[in-house]
Amino acid sequence: MTSSDAQTPIASPAGKDEPLGISGDLYPLPVHKDQRLIWPGVNRESQEAVTRLVKENNANFHCFFNERGFHNHLTHHLYAIYALGAAPNLLQDAYDLHAGDQRPAFKSPEEITEKNWKDHLGDENFYNAYLHFFADQVKTHGHSAVLSQYVTSKLANTPSSAGSQGDKEVNPWMLDRFVGGLLHPLIHAGHGAEFNVDGMLVEGLALMAVTKSSSKELYPLEFFEFDTPKLDTVAATSSSFVPRLASLTLGSGLSSSATASPSESSPSATQNHVSALNILKEISSDPSLAAGQACDKDSDSKFNDTLRKKGVYIREKYTSRFTVGQGEEGIEKALEEVIWTAVMVYGLGGYRQGKDFRSHFLLLHCVTSVFFLPFFVDHLKHDHHAQSVLIRAHFSITLALYISQGRPQLPVESFFKPSLPEEIHQLVPKYLLSVSPNEKALGQKLRVAEGDHRITPIGNPFPAVILSSLHHPQEHLIKVNRALADFDERYGTRSKGYWKVEGWEELDGTVFRRVALRTMKALGWMREGEAAGNFEFDGLGWGELWK
Repeated sequence: MTSSDAQTPIASPAGKDEPLGISGDLYPLPVHKDQRLIWPGVNRESQEAVTRLVKENNANFHCFFNERGFHNHLTHHLYAIYALGAAPNLLQDAYDLHAGDQRPAFKSPEEITEKNWKDHLGDENFYNAYLHFFADQVKTHGHSAVLSQYVTSKLANTPSSAGSQGDKEVNPWMLDRFVGGLLHPLIHAGHGAEFNVDGMLVEGLALMAVTKSSSKELYPLEFFEFDTPKLDTVAATSSSFVPRLASLTLGSGLSSSATASPSESSPSATQNHVSALNILKEISSDPSLAAGQACDKDSDSKFNDTLRKKGVYIREKYTSRFTVGQGEEGIEKALEEVIWTAVMVYGLGGYRQGKDFRSHFLLLHCVTSVFFLPFFVDHLKHDHHAQSVLIRAHFSITLALYISQGRPQLPVESFFKPSLPEEIHQLVPKYLLSVSPNEKALGQKLRVAEGDHRITPIGNPFPAVILSSLHHPQEHLIKVNRALADFDERYGTRSKGYWKVEGWEELDGTVFRRVALRTMKALGWMREGEAAGNFEFDGLGWGELWK
């Protein structure tokens, strides 16, 4: 799923005085007026530190850290820990952790212009040229117009002439590239949308341009031609998901959003709408998509094999039925559905009763990427077509990834059988719960003896989870737990039965805490002294893995 076919660079570094990076003014101090997503601890020093380090990354490093097309995650790590209160010295440690592994930036063989921008798609040698091209485009037209024109428009995904003489036909497949490479272009650009930093958006667009097209079976031309269904006015959504912006320009300030009172009206109650989770439930029991039907267990290209063999079937029978309704209500409902779908695929896909949780590296990216959809959606709030395309594209790629890993079981009943306090008791290290509080502190009657420990139960594990994740060297851990903490705040009060999915009645808002705890257990509470754990890369749907 990474751009593993990337070529060995044929270009040379720029001259001594020739800058490789884009203009520093595209990297302002991160601004995030939706302060709910920023934890206490962020200050001016950390703002300045993260901005300086992100600029250094842009000036010095390529988007792939090796010739196999593995992605540079340096800035992802920086912004994730910055948002959760990391001090400047911790930001520097994270930078140093990644910097030594990066490939130097280099100048492209030629510049990219509006005439030749389709000629070098998928070629990593042109990353630097695409950087400067998209920087100029964003400065000239604004980011929302650039996203619409180069990512979600039908034109950006339609065969057309290319070449200096217009003598060859190419299909840009730009949406496919944006969610390709295991969703990394979307993730990278998403930091720009979240933190109001044009430079990160530009880098993500350049990464999109040099990413190989890999899932075009999911996005034929008709994917970009659709009618918007009307919502049943009875269906209401929960607290407002999308932070409102004062302007469509990434460089302008954000405005605070008013929050509606939570509602327990299920998205599944909307007439003429098939919820994303109902579609996921159908797929989970479709025998033609069982392990071994879409790809072989030992294949090194399970995702590509799945799309070649089952891509059209997946689109026609399943993903095409998922729609995005009109207005803010329709958008928020669709966002909630794709978020729960991503968490289910990763969190329950890696779970088997009585077995250690397996944190699957590929499926984890469904969660870390869906976190950014609300920011794109709001920047595109005057372009419902673009909003719908992005939401449906993420849903499609999530289902395809899930199927490609053997379509693992999603055992809702056994996953939710233990109470949340039992889960915390089992999954949080005992020495974190074994404290010696003052005799007047609350909760004394709840303390229980367990071996050498006197355990004080906690109801909310996220403070401990986030603190430990901040110091973990595996950047994907802080990214997934930041997303899960955010989803927990948004949807943690959802009760059993909220989702009208037969057989999944036990599903409720504790899923985010449960998945975060199991992810910590799998990858290790390293700050607290545990050894580092490992990701799972093998297909979860094959029974041999769980023996």
